[in-house]
Amino acid sequence: MILVAVLLAFLPAGQRPDCDTLRNEMRHAEVRRGREGEIRVTPTTRGQWDLALFNNLDRVTSIDVVWKELPMRLKRGSSPQVRNLFTGEDRGKVHGGFAERLEPRGCVLLRVKP
Repeated sequence: MILVAVLLAFLPAGQRPDCDTLRNEMRHAEVRRGREGEIRVTPTTRGQWDLALFNNLDRVTSIDVVWKELPMRLKRGSSPQVRNLFTGEDRGKVHGGFAERLEPRGCVLLRVKP
């Protein structure tokens, strides 16, 4: 996961890695596959989690992220903080989970802080 952080650090502002590169960097992460796409989850060195979401379809789709379905250690009833690592957008505390709209064959990398 350190490689993903390094990869993001050297990209020009506003640019993000292509989805194949991100998928390759997170190849050792735990994967949850669904009909529309997949979620790759890996712990960071600071007790946080990185989630990479991938749309595997040739159309816009929404990937549902439900905390209790992922292998993350969260306190029951907690609302983790979520930040988009591509855009820097802080989504604040998210209770229960969320849905992420992704472009065809698109991806996003999120940091989750319990």
